[in-house]
Amino acid sequence: MNLNKTPSEKEWASIGKIVMLAAFADGELRKGEKAAFEAMTEGWSDDERRNVLHPIFAEQVQLEKEVACLTCSNSKRIAFKAAWRMCKADGVVSLAEAEFLSRLTKALSNSK
Repeated sequence: MNLNKTPSEKEWASIGKIVMLAAFADGELRKGEKAAFEAMTEGWSDDERRNVLHPIFAEQVQLEKEVACLTCSNSKRIAFKAAWRMCKADGVVSLAEAEFLSRLTKALSNSK
């Protein structure tokens, strides 16, 4: 298990999508969540951000599919920590966000 491997560009895109799914888990994108996404993607190009956000807004993203793109333990760990932070970004983890994190945990543990 390599915990030091840096995620690939494709994995970073999937991590970004997972984080945005976490942000929208309760049906709203709040100010703190938007700021957290901007901080996470600091240094990304506008195209990289668009490639993450467009499928989210078009409702074309499936959690399990994005998790399957994470090929190393480090990418999975980063994805979970970033999603957890996103759920906490507005100060409260709602029931919907807690359910999302549970679903993410299951998907991460089921992925190979």
